Amino acid sequence: MNREIKFRGRCDRERSRFFGKWIYGLITKSNSRGKPLLIQEDDGLHTQVNPATIGQFTGLLDKNGTKIYEGDILLVYENDPNLEDVKTPVYFENGCFMVDVYMGRNCLHEFTWGCTSRIKVIGNIHDNPELMPEEDGE
Repeated sequence: MNREIKFRGRCDRERSRFFGKWIYGLITKSNSRGKPLLIQEDDGLHTQVNPATIGQFTGLLDKNGTKIYEGDILLVYENDPNLEDVKTPVYFENGCFMVDVYMGRNCLHEFTWGCTSRIKVIGNIHDNPELMPEEDGE
């Protein structure tokens, strides 16, 4: 299987010119002082990022061509007028990128079956927690 292996993380180092920005690239080791993981940007720079914000590229694009990362919140459009559209975060579990749709957990790649025309990235769990679906019973 050939796919782009890429990660993103948000820089939370206040003295960095990248503070508050998303950095895309490859993960490198943390430094000797145990600082958070580093991501190597496409231009070869190393930037300290918040490890809690690191997410891997799923290898899929949404209907607009936006790369889908772990931690993104997706809007899944339903073709059936009797069913509501679904908001779901993308998370990694048991070796698969997962989404919670239609009363269950589904592997994102199997759920889309190579067709992502009904999926749109609407935000992510770090920048847009208000977009997270409500828990049952709330």
